[in-house]
Parts: sequence; structure tokens; C-alpha cells
Amino acid sequence: MKNIRTLISLFLLLAATQVFAQLESKPLLKVTVPFQFTVANHTFPAGEYLVSTVQPERTIRISGMATKVSVTQAVSPLYASRPSADSHLVFHRYGDSYFLEEVWSAGLDVARTLPQGKHELEMAKAGITPMIATIRGASSGR
Repeated sequence: MKNIRTLISLFLLLAATQVFAQLESKPLLKVTVPFQFTVANHTFPAGEYLVSTVQPERTIRISGMATKVSVTQAVSPLYASRPSADSHLVFHRYGDSYFLEEVWSAGLDVARTLPQGKHELEMAKAGITPMIATIRGASSGR
């Protein structure tokens, strides 16, 4: 009985790995972020990053170009009245802490918004008002 459970678990793990490996990724933009920042609860060093959509479209991947840091994160749509003129990232800044909030792609009238992580939620609950920081990136296609 234990062998059957092990075999089934192994099969499910292999199937999940295959599905994840087949996820199609579409580059949105390349960007150089000059400061350390946080995505949900993951902290990234300053550097060059590639931001891509992952199927399903409500998921993005942020990957370091020179480092091996990467995160895949579910996002929500934020609709605008007109298409964005350029590709850029929007951060909330609390003191020296930056949190990625939105990913905009040139020519699209919808942004991808990221959920707030634990640390940012604590700052917001404390009544701290964030400053907005925008970093422009180079479009990598849609």
C-alpha cells in the first residue's frame, strides 16, 4: 500500500513539473531598478530585470538578468481610460523601502497590479502614506 502511495505521489509531482515547464512566457519589458525592492514577500537587489507574463495572463515572472533571483506572482488587472504611452514599473516607497505595485506595458490600457506583502500591509496599517516611484523600461514585445 505504501508503494502505491509513493508511486502516485511521484506521478503527481512529475505531472505538475511538466505543466510548470510548459508554461508559455511572453516578455513585457526589461528594466534597470536602481534600488532594492520587494515583490509580495520577496526582496530583490538593485539590478536589471526582465518582466514577463506567464500563461494564464494573470501571472507575471520577474527575473534578474545578472542574478538567479526570480519570482512568479499572480496579478490583478487595473484598467485605464487610455493606453499607456510607455512601459514602466510603479513602486510604493515607504522611507527606504520600495514595493512593486504595478506593471504597465506600452500601448495597453490595462496594468498588472501586485498584491501587497506583509511588510507593506503593516506600514499601510500604521498610517504611513507611500510616495510613488516610477521606473521606465524598454518594451520587449507583448
